[in-house]
Amino acid sequence: MKKIITILFFLSFSIQAQIPRMSKNLLGKGDLSWLFFDIYEAKLWAKDATSLYKDPLTLELTYKMDFAGKDIAEQTIKELKDLGEKEELLKEWKPKLAVLFPNIKEGDTLSANYHPEKGIEFFLNLKEKVGKIENKEFSKKFLNIWLSKDTRAPKLRRKLLGFRDF
Repeated sequence: MKKIITILFFLSFSIQAQIPRMSKNLLGKGDLSWLFFDIYEAKLWAKDATSLYKDPLTLELTYKMDFAGKDIAEQTIKELKDLGEKEELLKEWKPKLAVLFPNIKEGDTLSANYHPEKGIEFFLNLKEKVGKIENKEFSKKFLNIWLSKDTRAPKLRRKLLGFRDF
């Protein structure tokens, strides 16, 4: 029995070590839907809501439908434009994002691990590294799609930051 418990302990540790989250604290989660379509469930792993961008964090999106990587890139550019980003910046980043994002199948999780000194690393299904954004300022702008006060999904933002609507 003792041997089985030891094996289970080491297995759980090795599985946990594969999960590339920048924080072990789940701050909040919520769903994004559009019309009658469920798009994804988002989770924010962070120290707390007051230390965003000061400390490492992870934003996870678990998709509820299939998307081409190029469509995710297009939507990212659209969201950044809606947040008031400059056209030159969007033109610079559009081709970079088009090759960064993988095609997504229903049930896939795309994670963005943010570190203040390194930018963002992206992982597919919590294990396969698919790319990174080393530009620290653009990394923040990317995360602002979900975390900015001006986001197009304020209810989701509130849930991600750990606020509950009653």
